[in-house]
Amino acid sequence: MAKADNRQLVNTVSGLASHYSYDAYGQTQTNTSSAVGTNTKLYCGEQWDSTLNMYNLRARYYDPANGRFNQRDAFAGNHDDPQSLHKYAYANCEPIERSDPSGNLSVIELIITVAIGLILTAQYLNAPGLNDQNLPENAAAEVVIAFMQWELLAAPLQSMAKLVVGLAGRAVLWLGRYRGYQFGAIWENVIVHHATGAAASVLRGIDLRFVSAESRFGRAFYVAEEGGTAIAEAVNATQVIRFDMNLNGFAVLDFTDPAVAQGWGYVESAGREATQALGQRAVDEGYTAIKFYSVEVPGTVNYAIFGDFEQVLAPREVLTVPW
Repeated sequence: MAKADNRQLVNTVSGLASHYSYDAYGQTQTNTSSAVGTNTKLYCGEQWDSTLNMYNLRARYYDPANGRFNQRDAFAGNHDDPQSLHKYAYANCEPIERSDPSGNLSVIELIITVAIGLILTAQYLNAPGLNDQNLPENAAAEVVIAFMQWELLAAPLQSMAKLVVGLAGRAVLWLGRYRGYQFGAIWENVIVHHATGAAASVLRGIDLRFVSAESRFGRAFYVAEEGGTAIAEAVNATQVIRFDMNLNGFAVLDFTDPAVAQGWGYVESAGREATQALGQRAVDEGYTAIKFYSVEVPGTVNYAIFGDFEQVLAPREVLTVPW
């Protein structure tokens, strides 16, 4: 398949302003740009982070120097497809034929997955007693007609994938609402922030051995819903990492709920020895995270995360302090 690499930049004054070339895994071999740092869309049209020397592929960061992601793949893998068992490989080790825009699935895998979903959706739409008139905006007709349009089939492969994903998502949402299911809690992530002086180290993998045991709930990775709160609670922070956080399916101890806080004997003014004991108890009882109000910035929400970092947190971007 054709790769959407950014290979040239032009301007209205001198014509060709910059030229780029890459090896198979995306490491830049030629860069004639005189305006260093102004263009960040490079290999496969993805965003290059010059601070980390990695590409931001949404779910994970990718290092073209070694052809590997900085975090383990959340997908366990398929034993019938040995390449999928590699937790850090980019595009199933086939970068010439594949790309990995999401950090989870290659474009080809994404299209196959969505195609299967559309087949199942079509079967559902044809179920007895269910027709176009039962669904808002004639979802069944829209999905089928849009998917079969010649312009869609003639579009570039990656554009087609985006359109198909959008159509499939809308169809499933409509179907869920019709059947009374609530999908919002499954799909909605919370944006959280972690202030640090060593973003690259955090992005390589969170290791609680290097985290202070003197924090509120002991050894945990602390994030805040508000970026300002994360900065206020950190010491000598120079960067803020924004994460997509998804705690669905994980046990969360919610101390922002007064009944839960009272049941556990938690009060914000308690000493560190008492709150750290609660943190250890939460870990012993199988909780992945504690949700609590910030003491430094009252009214804002923090989380202490004790494990399952690769499943719970997906790096989104790194910002410099101050913004």
